[in-house]
Amino acid sequence: MRNRKDYVEGPLEDVLGGVDYVTKQFGIPKSRLALAGFSYGGILTAYAASNVHAFRAAMSMEGVVDFYSRALLEYGGPNQRAADANMGYGNPYDIGERARLLSQSPLSSIDGLQTPVLLECGESSLGPTDCLKFFRTGNSRGSAPVELAIYPRTGHRILEPALRLDSAKRQVEWLRKWIPTSPLDTEDEDCQWLQ
Repeated sequence: MRNRKDYVEGPLEDVLGGVDYVTKQFGIPKSRLALAGFSYGGILTAYAASNVHAFRAAMSMEGVVDFYSRALLEYGGPNQRAADANMGYGNPYDIGERARLLSQSPLSSIDGLQTPVLLECGESSLGPTDCLKFFRTGNSRGSAPVELAIYPRTGHRILEPALRLDSAKRQVEWLRKWIPTSPLDTEDEDCQWLQ
């Protein structure tokens, strides 16, 4: 990703290739697929929700959705080296870098949102600003609902047991809401948790 400066397009192709293999190999109906991710996985999940229609629901936790704004925030600051090492953002003031950052940001394709998305982030992480942008823009311009949970006293991951329980319950309810249950689920022990 860093060397090719391909943050989401190539990695999403890899995910979709895996999904195709698993659905064919195990006979899983595509109507029962959801995508969830945390941190970079949250980025990829938000991008997938706005760019492909392969999933019935998505859950994005702590994902950056506005690469350009994040690059501006990091550039010249103490986190610039980490941002370059992780994502290879480069100089957001360079016209070519700016165009690339904007085109690959999940927020830039939100008009294509057709997958319901649950966003979760901690109030003291870098996520709330991005979560709020995706929440507001998705609900005003997308074709699918976006739900947002911002957890108090929480950074990049949820540590408090009560908040972790709330997150788990919220996620199960999200899946129940968007993934249809089937009579076969009651016979399949692997799917009991969705009942």
